[in-house]
Amino acid sequence: MKMNDIKNIGALENKFIYLNPNSKIISRHSGIKLINSKDGIAPITINSVILLLLSYLDGNTPFKDVIKNISNILNTDEDKSEERVLSLICKIGEHICISENEKYLYYDNRSDVRKNLQKTRALKLTKRQIPEIITFKLTDICSRKCIYCFSDAKFCVEHDKSNKFLSLTRFKEVLEESRDIGIRYVELGGGDPFKNKLVLKYLDILSHSGIEEYIVSTKEHININLAREIYGTGIKKLQVSLDTDNEVQADLLMGVPGSFREIVSSIENLVISNVEVTVNSVITSMSPLSLYKFVNFLSNMGVKTISFSMYGISCGRVSERLFPTSKQLNGYAEEIKFIKKINGINLKYPNLNIHEWELSRSDNKEIRHIYRNFCGALVRRFTVNHLGQAIYCDYMPNIIENVLGDLHTENIMDVWNSSTAVNKFLPKKEYYQNSICFECYDFDKCWPKRCHMRTYLEHGTIYNYDPDCKYAK
Repeated sequence: MKMNDIKNIGALENKFIYLNPNSKIISRHSGIKLINSKDGIAPITINSVILLLLSYLDGNTPFKDVIKNISNILNTDEDKSEERVLSLICKIGEHICISENEKYLYYDNRSDVRKNLQKTRALKLTKRQIPEIITFKLTDICSRKCIYCFSDAKFCVEHDKSNKFLSLTRFKEVLEESRDIGIRYVELGGGDPFKNKLVLKYLDILSHSGIEEYIVSTKEHININLAREIYGTGIKKLQVSLDTDNEVQADLLMGVPGSFREIVSSIENLVISNVEVTVNSVITSMSPLSLYKFVNFLSNMGVKTISFSMYGISCGRVSERLFPTSKQLNGYAEEIKFIKKINGINLKYPNLNIHEWELSRSDNKEIRHIYRNFCGALVRRFTVNHLGQAIYCDYMPNIIENVLGDLHTENIMDVWNSSTAVNKFLPKKEYYQNSICFECYDFDKCWPKRCHMRTYLEHGTIYNYDPDCKYAK
């Protein structure tokens, strides 16, 4: 079948498309070109979008799955992706072959695709030119032992006495750079930021930074005096975490007896002190049977915004039994529609589209992977850990493989655009020489889905196969 035979997208749906084995990708000063002198096909100049597409046109991925992959990476709906991909395929025309059956092809131009993806940084398709969010982890300790914690926080009832985070002066400089380059949102977290003994001074700097969109998250007990001091720094809103209005279950989830009452007291003290409270709730299998009672409980305390997030993989604290079921989530999704209509409260609930193919590949873990289909590390977010280091993934423990740079001495954009950052986002195949990934024909396709967190927990290094990779089984 040839491109001239294609009348519409439906004609390609179950076909297998691949790059002509005689076509080569070369890099010139004028750009990247697709050439095929052997078949007498005219050379054409291609861009990083076409390079990305070629990495999926491997002869053994049905075209409908290629569309899904491109749609997810480019963050567009499938209809728009279909139109765009079809136009690109028509552009490269005779350099493309179409087959009714799978073709497992091993030819040199696959390595051409990989090398040029790295060289042209096709990652720009997803990675923003500048970060949109900067996250600061003021400390790595916390007064709770939440069983779903993703930040690898250490339990401690005292303040962090080491304070290896950025100095107040340097923190102010980094915030000024953030504002000047156009970062729109700042997050202060940890551990728990209120375990840093200088937290009020950091809050004061943040409130006067000129960055209006921010979130400060805590599970620390905020007494009335501290609540008033927070308001005095200029911080007008705070996020507190609470997952249920059931005291026994809440204490179980947070791992420390009395946590529920302290969090409720914190909310009350902050509201009295005119600090706007947002509550974040993690959806687990232990979440309330009905969200209405929980939302009403918070609303009656003066909470204006409630956001829900999904339980997911964490630094060794993951438990399969805590993953919510698809039935549970479908029920919540319907209930949220009803709650929004009858409560004068701002509800933020994740939009999860549960597809059969996602359920079938989740190995009886139901929707575990739905919200982790593609890795979001270093796409929009720049994270600074408790040591002042820029890190790739904030789900990872404190290991050298996760470090991108040092904000004590480097600026944001130098780290964001560094070769270290690029090689984490789009790793070179040679890093995987000691794993089965090195011989894998599909290595070039898996970079958006490879999870360093899962890989590290399985192998003790990020440079090995992802345990959820279907090709590694």
